[in-house]
Amino acid sequence: MASSSAESTVAAEPHSNLPEHENDDMGSLFEGMVLFTTPVHTDSNSISDDQNQGKRVSHDADAAAAAADSLSQLSSSSLPLDEDLFSDLSLIVAAPDDRPPSPLSSPSASSPAASHPQPHLSTRKKRRAAGLRIGYGRDRDGPQPPSRQQLPDPNHHSLQSKPPTFPVAYYHTSNTNVAVAAHQDGGHQIRVHLATQQHSPPHSAASTTCSREADIQQLEENEAKQHDEEEPVLSNHPTGSCQMVEFRFEEIKTCMTEKLKKAREAVSFLSAARKDSIRKRRKAALQWSQASAKYRELEKQLEEACETEDFEKAERVSESLAPAEKDRELLVVALRDAEAECDAFDSRMQEALQSQILAEEESASLLRSFALVHSSLDEKHNNLELDLRQLDLEHELLTNKKKQIDDDLSQEEVRGEEIREISRISAIEASICQDVVGLRKSMLQLIQKFIEDKMKLSKTEQQFTEDVNMLKLGISSARASLQELSSSKSSIQQEVESCKQRLFFIDKRLPELEAEKKVAATTRNFKEAARIATEVKALSVERVGIGIKMGDAKSQLQQLEEQICNTVNRLEQTESQVLLREKELEMARFQRLTLIAEAATAERFAAIELGDLEEADVLLAEADAAASEARKLLLLRNFRDEDLSDLPKHFVPIELVSKLEGKQLAELMASIHSRGG
Repeated sequence: MASSSAESTVAAEPHSNLPEHENDDMGSLFEGMVLFTTPVHTDSNSISDDQNQGKRVSHDADAAAAAADSLSQLSSSSLPLDEDLFSDLSLIVAAPDDRPPSPLSSPSASSPAASHPQPHLSTRKKRRAAGLRIGYGRDRDGPQPPSRQQLPDPNHHSLQSKPPTFPVAYYHTSNTNVAVAAHQDGGHQIRVHLATQQHSPPHSAASTTCSREADIQQLEENEAKQHDEEEPVLSNHPTGSCQMVEFRFEEIKTCMTEKLKKAREAVSFLSAARKDSIRKRRKAALQWSQASAKYRELEKQLEEACETEDFEKAERVSESLAPAEKDRELLVVALRDAEAECDAFDSRMQEALQSQILAEEESASLLRSFALVHSSLDEKHNNLELDLRQLDLEHELLTNKKKQIDDDLSQEEVRGEEIREISRISAIEASICQDVVGLRKSMLQLIQKFIEDKMKLSKTEQQFTEDVNMLKLGISSARASLQELSSSKSSIQQEVESCKQRLFFIDKRLPELEAEKKVAATTRNFKEAARIATEVKALSVERVGIGIKMGDAKSQLQQLEEQICNTVNRLEQTESQVLLREKELEMARFQRLTLIAEAATAERFAAIELGDLEEADVLLAEADAAASEARKLLLLRNFRDEDLSDLPKHFVPIELVSKLEGKQLAELMASIHSRGG
């Protein structure tokens, strides 16, 4: 079925799968078969109805175009019937001038159907040009398909807009009137119309903002008028201001409640209409699927009739196929209209919800403005009262201050002499304190230098320890690798030795076999001679293979010897690096132990000075232990005095620095300098 507005007519063409003798006698039953389409005259009533329907909203035209596209795709999907039976069919499409304009499709929608790829013309010769013709279609002058208005809808639903005879709910927000119209035709169809005011621009964010500002301004003007009218009355009562505020609040609340009520009513009307539209769309989809199933069943019956050559049944099925196709087309259009209507309801539902949100935002904004204005007034009143009380307190404070100043003036002369004396004494004490601070800073620098040297030596010792461990791991891995290489070398040497023994055996055996072969040939024992020759050939091949294997083994043995040599060299280098790192590690450890011993000795001296004898004994034990380990390292490595030149010569106990004062601190610093000199 190549087009939605035309019927199909089939003429016979040769069938390629029939036997050759039948083609020679009378030809195939379907020889010369051609598929062509005949145009259908345009119904003037349909055109006029479609012109009247052109006044619909733009989304109806888009939905009809989408329906025509899907219809052409569905029709094109049913072109091939049987691969063998209709393999030589040709499609003849009528001229574009003879095709009636589609009442449901726009120019953009008709282009995909017109551009549908046509089957190529058969290259086989029509050997029976005047053969039997079998027609499944109708004449050009046959009965025309009824127009869209004349055909009954399978859903019994009217697809045209009716005059609204239903209740309308109006919701006013900004400059837009939303009219929600709910109507059922036969208990099923519902149409909802939303329109703007006459001669007013579409609803937009700018108009909404302007309308909100106008509403706020109008509300403020009303409040001002009411305030002017009520002010003389309220001024005579102590609670008049409170009543006026409550009256304004109730007025704003009532106005906003009314707007929100109207918005919610509009949303509820739209929601009910949207649900009815969804039910209508589902029913249209169900009817379209049923019609499609019926259409496919008719096509299947037509194919079976053609295959069995039951032409009477084929003609009956063909007559039922065209109305079924038209019913399906109308159902497709109805389904598209229902989907477009659902989309329209969705968009209008969004607009109604947006209007409700705007009303709620406006309500919240007005209430916030009201609250801010009155809260600011209360805050200002409270601030004024606080300022007044503050002024009273300041006045009292100033009065008392004046009395106090008068009393203080009499005492200032006496205090002046005392202050001058105190300032002289303070200057002397400040000079002494400055000297003490300088001494403490100098000693603190010495302590920091000792701590930094100790930390540096600890880090150096740790780094050297890690290096030694890494080098020892490298030595262990190198020894393991050397052991593996030695094992591989011995196995290869054994393999070479076994190959040499086998070669010696083959070299010894070959002359013997040659002699035996000559003897067998001389005695005409050709079977034995052939066996010996085969054995000689096998030994020769084995000899060649053993030679190749020995060559490979020798090359591998040479590579292993090179690897062993490299591993031994690397092992020797690593061991020398380990010895060097161990010496550096012991040097760093010796220096650190020397510092620890000196620090413990100095701390013991400070503990004795402060009277902590128990701590002094513990520090003595620590100093002896560190000095003992340092002496062991000195005897082991025989370090020189130059190795200790960078270490600090003395250590200042931090306890003495923090607890000694002026003269004692100066004596301690002098003793340190004398020891350092």
